[in-house]
Amino acid sequence: FTNGFDAGASVGYRPDMYAKNGRGTLVNHLIIGLGGTGGKTLAAIRRLILQQYHEVEPTELALNYLYVDTSAEDVRIANITAPLTEGDLTWRTRGRSVQLSPSQIVHLAQGNFAAVVENPEDYEGFNGWLGDTGLWRAIWNSAPNGIEAGGQLRRFGRYLLAQNIGTFRNALVGALNQRRQDGAADANWTFHVIAGLAGGTGSGTLIDVLGQIRDIQLGLQARLVAYV
Repeated sequence: FTNGFDAGASVGYRPDMYAKNGRGTLVNHLIIGLGGTGGKTLAAIRRLILQQYHEVEPTELALNYLYVDTSAEDVRIANITAPLTEGDLTWRTRGRSVQLSPSQIVHLAQGNFAAVVENPEDYEGFNGWLGDTGLWRAIWNSAPNGIEAGGQLRRFGRYLLAQNIGTFRNALVGALNQRRQDGAADANWTFHVIAGLAGGTGSGTLIDVLGQIRDIQLGLQARLVAYV
């Protein structure tokens, strides 16, 4: 899935992506992209679908998307409300945008990380796994403008998800409920979670995102697949 989408190019032809269950209802799929690799893969999937179906979100494919990232610039560009540059080949194909709606994007914004490092005892949810606060203090002080996005730091990516966990959970529930509101949802879902392991956001959020999906059941029968 992560190398120019070549490995996942068969997604448009996979019968389980648009097969119906015994009651004739479309099987539902939620594709979640984490970090830069996840975002690029979501864009590649949407480009491929547009090329094959002439629509970005065709009704015959019961798909929804969720893009989760720490980069403010990357999520801004992915948003359908943002104008694309003329040379953008990520979120555009054949002259048409494949950008996401605001409800399909979760920005893991930075909070007051300096306060967490200085007073870890006040943040019980973090201090059990955050690690050596002295080392974090040195990293933080070496970046006068703050750590950029996930900073290629796996544990920092995990911290940013923890800090924004309510936002992520709300977006996840909203994505599931949207299919129900459209009258097309079935209790059977497949969650596809895509992440790279070389940076900070994808690798730092992957395990906790999988855990959150398992925690938010909403009465669903779900299959969970990770692509790394």
